[in-house]
Amino acid sequence: MRVRTTSARLRWISPLLLGAALLGPATAWAGEVRFGADTLAVDDKGDITAEGKSAAVDTLKSEPGEELWNLNLWAKIDKGGPGPLYVEFLGKLPSGKDYVTYRYEHSGYEGEKFVSLDIELEGNLGFNKGKTYKVKVLQGNTKAGRPDIILATGKLTLEYTEPPAAEEGDDSGDEGDTAAQDELDTLAGPDDGSGDEVAPEGPPPVAPEAKKGCTIGSTDLGLPAVAALFALGFVRRRND
Repeated sequence: MRVRTTSARLRWISPLLLGAALLGPATAWAGEVRFGADTLAVDDKGDITAEGKSAAVDTLKSEPGEELWNLNLWAKIDKGGPGPLYVEFLGKLPSGKDYVTYRYEHSGYEGEKFVSLDIELEGNLGFNKGKTYKVKVLQGNTKAGRPDIILATGKLTLEYTEPPAAEEGDDSGDEGDTAAQDELDTLAGPDDGSGDEVAPEGPPPVAPEAKKGCTIGSTDLGLPAVAALFALGFVRRRND
C-alpha cells in the first residue's frame, strides 16, 4: 500500500513541477559571464584563459571625469542557438523591484559557445555611478508565449573616476625669461618704426656768428625802411 501511495503522489507532483518550470519568468542555463576593463584573453577556441580570469573585475571604472564605462564582456553559453543574443542590465527601484536599464543586442550570434563583446555604458542610457546592476545574457524563446532563455548571469558595479587635478604652472621661470628679455630690449633700443625717436647724442648745435659791419636798425624793418633811411642820409649830406 505504501508503494502504491508513493507512486500515486509522484504521478501528481511531476506534472506540477514541470508546469512551474514552464510558467516561470525565464528558463535558465548554467552559463558563465565575466567582465573586464580591457579585452579578456581567450584561447584559440574563444574560451577564457587563466590570464583573462585574473584580469576580470566585478567593479568597472569610468573614463576620468565622464559617466562612460567601456565594458568588455566574455560569456560561456550552453545550448545557445543561432539568432540575436541579448545582454540585459537590470537596476533596482527604491521599492526593490528590478527594471531593465539597458538591453544590448548582438545580432550576429550564430550559436557559438563563447562570445566576447565590447559594450559602452553611458550615463545618458540610464546608468548611474556607484550602482550595481544585474547582468543577464539571454535569447528570446522561439516558441510564442514562452519566456526568454537566460544563458548566463552576473553582477557589475559602476565606479566613477574623478578627473585629474589641474597642475599648477611654475611661473618663476617665465618671470626670469621676461626680465632677461626686458634687459635685452633696453640695450637694443626701440624697434624700427615704433616708439618715440631718441635724439642722437653729441654737443648742442652752435648758432651762426653775426656778420661784421654796420647794422642799420632792426632786421625786422624790411627792405623799404632801409631804402628810406639811405635816401634821408643822402639828402642831409647835400644840404650841408
